[in-house]
Amino acid sequence: CYQVGLDEERYRAIGGFSTGMQQRVKLAVALVHDPRLLLLDEPTDGMDPQGREDMLDLIDRVRGELEIDVLVSTHLLGDVERVCDRVVMVHAGHVLTQGSIAEVAGTTERGFGIQLGDNGPEVRDALAAAGLQVRPAGDELLVQGASDLVRDVAAERGWALRRLVPQAPSLEETFLRLQAAQGAPPSPAEAAAATSPKTAAWGAPR
Repeated sequence: CYQVGLDEERYRAIGGFSTGMQQRVKLAVALVHDPRLLLLDEPTDGMDPQGREDMLDLIDRVRGELEIDVLVSTHLLGDVERVCDRVVMVHAGHVLTQGSIAEVAGTTERGFGIQLGDNGPEVRDALAAAGLQVRPAGDELLVQGASDLVRDVAAERGWALRRLVPQAPSLEETFLRLQAAQGAPPSPAEAAAATSPKTAAWGAPR
């Protein structure tokens, strides 16, 4: 109970637990045998946002502190990016791709979406001169490198830094791209379920 944060609830009837608490009980049952590998099917299913975050934190602790390998089967790709190192994407019974999160998402380096000044050629040149990799991405510039360098350039040139947001690799976008590459564009129902590919992902102890 202590490992999953239910030590103060251990005398209560499980039937009165919330969905998130019941999921924690299931996790505790899986951990009690001190496994080397933990298999979790939809571990955050039915949880509210806070319960989901708490469960993901627990999974992260299982990997980091208890040094247990974890395999997660889920359609929530944000969960995969949050706690896993590697992923296998499955759609319609076929493996679309597999590998590390960075490899599958098509990038090995996280970056920042920025709006600096007018995002024009002079801005791009100044960022490049500071040692940053820069490319246009819609209304933003996608920058790879230290965010401090972006702030330094803004301060030195007196440009307004209107936006600086971390851009993590997106498994969701990757799934849609791979799905489209296999044939016809997804139907509206498939597009609505784009966040719901059946995905197996795993993380080794850190």
